[in-house]
Amino acid sequence: MSVCNTNAINKLCQKINSIECECKCAQKAILQPKLEKERNHLQKYFKEWVPAFKAECLKNGKFGSFKEYLEKCQDFSKPYFIKLKQSDFDVNPVTYLTLKKKLGGTLRIVNSSYLQLAENIVLNFNSFNQCTPTKEQTEAPVSIPGYNQKYLYPVRQNNGSYDLGFFAGITIETNNVVLDLNNYEIKMAKEFYLLQRFLSIIELASSPFIPKQGPGDFGEIVKFAKNCAVINGTLGLSSHHSIHGNSNNKVWINNVKSRDFEFAGFALNNSDNLLITNCKIGPNWQKAPVVGQVTSFIFMLRALKLIKSEKKICNLKKVNQLYVLLNEKITKMTKEFLETGLVSDPSLQNPSGLPDGLVYGIVVNRKGVAIHEFSSCCPKETSELSQNVFIKDVNIHNLKANPDEVISLLDNENKVSVSAFGAILPVYKPTPLSVKVLSNLSELLNSCPQYIPYFSPTNVQKYTNELHILAQKDIAGLQNYMRENNYNYKFNADIMNHVHKGVIALRLDGVNNALLSDVSINNIQNLASASIRNTFPSDLIPKQLPDYDGNTCRGIAISGSSEVIFDNFTITKVLSKTGCSYGFALINGDKKIYHGGMKISEIITLSNEIIPGNKWPESRLIVNL
Repeated sequence: MSVCNTNAINKLCQKINSIECECKCAQKAILQPKLEKERNHLQKYFKEWVPAFKAECLKNGKFGSFKEYLEKCQDFSKPYFIKLKQSDFDVNPVTYLTLKKKLGGTLRIVNSSYLQLAENIVLNFNSFNQCTPTKEQTEAPVSIPGYNQKYLYPVRQNNGSYDLGFFAGITIETNNVVLDLNNYEIKMAKEFYLLQRFLSIIELASSPFIPKQGPGDFGEIVKFAKNCAVINGTLGLSSHHSIHGNSNNKVWINNVKSRDFEFAGFALNNSDNLLITNCKIGPNWQKAPVVGQVTSFIFMLRALKLIKSEKKICNLKKVNQLYVLLNEKITKMTKEFLETGLVSDPSLQNPSGLPDGLVYGIVVNRKGVAIHEFSSCCPKETSELSQNVFIKDVNIHNLKANPDEVISLLDNENKVSVSAFGAILPVYKPTPLSVKVLSNLSELLNSCPQYIPYFSPTNVQKYTNELHILAQKDIAGLQNYMRENNYNYKFNADIMNHVHKGVIALRLDGVNNALLSDVSINNIQNLASASIRNTFPSDLIPKQLPDYDGNTCRGIAISGSSEVIFDNFTITKVLSKTGCSYGFALINGDKKIYHGGMKISEIITLSNEIIPGNKWPESRLIVNL
């Protein structure tokens, strides 16, 4: 065992709720100098490269805005120094030069450059079009000679992800880029925040997903950022992430404040040579006005609008009925929110204001989305891992969420029932609106299967019978149908079928060779209710179903990783209302995980109620699960 003596710690935790401990393993003494050398080398590289690159860019040319850069640059193959202004986001310069229209949209960085904010930036793209790209923006090829961008905002037909709307404020899609926030802030406007429920302020790629992942097939070509830095400023209100990336190499995030995100501060998957220094993450956004299902409703409305614009002829009556219903609901919701900050429709509103899914401060993950169970081991292919990860002088604080367990169905092939864009089909306490919308969508896709691609790969059309039963509020009828067709209930997931893991300040999963030092974590809270799976018929619950994890709160969670050192950590106040609280959780075994000094206190669970299907509520300072 490479962490502290776990048995001794657990016994001690029964008496006190604080501890200071240090591992003096021989293996750690060998590994730490190696990791420190690698970290110092990477930090030295960035500290030398960033100013040298800035000087090179200034020498090549300085532009007062991104618009000026596009209009006056003579050679796009060279890196330049470019100021970014609010006007570059209000009217996207590439769109304007291509279409001669004043339309907003994601600022796509496709050429090497040093970018520096000239002022605070508020993102509010195309509010006249419910904050989505116009149809011509998704189809138009870029007309700037020599500029390294083929389409404005490509959708699936053109190998792009903008079916999901403007999924980022800025995308970095190339090598050798510095984004200097210059002590300013980038954040979403409230209207944009409400209507674009999936956005990262900065996306380190041309797509938020690698090929063959996500709620649709967005093509085989994704361009990932390499050798880039995000420095010196604040990333504010975001409906999903502050910074998100996949398959990046050599990334430096330095002196950045990440706050008011709904899902995660920094989320990096399959990231090599990652350096995060001198950053503050938190608080997360705790005034979320709507529940997670609103996301799928908004995506459905966009798909229906596209069908209408393309003048499709199959079952137009149903298309129009569903479009009118969703458009009225979303238009009213938006108007109310902008006027009062609240949403009155009980089918849409989020009374607690806290995110109803899981929340992270920082997550560094193996290749692919971080939505599944904790990894049990490291993959044999090291290319699947995040490697050489260094986090130093970071504070993660004031994260709070109220995750909601969405109960759906598993069919006889063990596939979860889903609706549009990957959202799952709730069968426990569905709202009248969700029943009406999903019933109508199911009927539409049954009658017009050619519309299925507009709603992403989905099997909602298979579930007309269940939806009609739900509409009649006949739970007994639904359960008889499940027994006849060998269906089970699906538990432990949110509305997007992400496996519930509660609230985690810092998660490492599939990380090899990492040093994390001088990190403080404080006031992390999970206020979720316990799972009610024990109230469902036992014959409709999957066998060997693990205990519910959505109400767990963790300061640190590490799994499927090896050769990782935590040095000089402070973890204070990790609280769960109904489940378990862990200061440091080593999950699925010891894989050469060491620490060089850890102070843990105030690990709290507020419940002592034992509920079948839930973990025994407990607080542990350090635990090996």
